[in-house]
Amino acid sequence: MREVSIALRPVFGAAIPIIVRNGVTTATVKIDDLELRRRPDSNGGIALALAMRRTGNQSVYGDLIVTHTAPGGRPRIVGRMRGVAVYTPNLLRRVEVPLQSNTGESWTTGALHVAFEEVADDPELLAEAELALR
Repeated sequence: MREVSIALRPVFGAAIPIIVRNGVTTATVKIDDLELRRRPDSNGGIALALAMRRTGNQSVYGDLIVTHTAPGGRPRIVGRMRGVAVYTPNLLRRVEVPLQSNTGESWTTGALHVAFEEVADDPELLAEAELALR
């Protein structure tokens, strides 16, 4: 009888994406199709679904920040998603940002404001949109 043995050797590595831009590059991004959705994975939590539409010949990369403003209240950050990108050649990316609420928050009044900011020492606002809550 012959014995069979298996030897597993882990191979570790890292991948570093390199983006080479040649000539004039531009990109703009628009946020639309904002909609509140119940998250099936988290005890009825709420998420803000949105579409990011990119135009131009370069990728966009940044952070999404969602702010809730209650009627007569101050803006409060309720959601954040870091490192969101729409790489070329893709023109569309759909995203759901989980929202953190205070106890009893019903998400039925005020407005949600979403901003997409470039990741940099001096962040630049790339796009923004607002959803009125009723």
